[in-house]
Amino acid sequence: HRVVGPETLTRLTTPRHVVEDEGMRYGAGFWLGLDTAALVLEGYDAGVSARTWHDPETGVTASVLSNWSDGAWPVLREPDPEG
Repeated sequence: HRVVGPETLTRLTTPRHVVEDEGMRYGAGFWLGLDTAALVLEGYDAGVSARTWHDPETGVTASVLSNWSDGAWPVLREPDPEG
């Protein structure tokens, strides 16, 4: 809670919509796992794309950043080598 307080974090991460075709829920600026506590931030603009996700259950956070508008998405679509 160094960046935002617990109340603000709860407001940002409370699901507001289920987006079935994405297999996710949407909060206030955060995508949320459909059946998990995972948090996802993603976006793109001219010359940049990014996705960061965090699993609060394991504490794992990962980010994919690109200096190309569509550059992050091919990396995210790569199959998991472990299965």
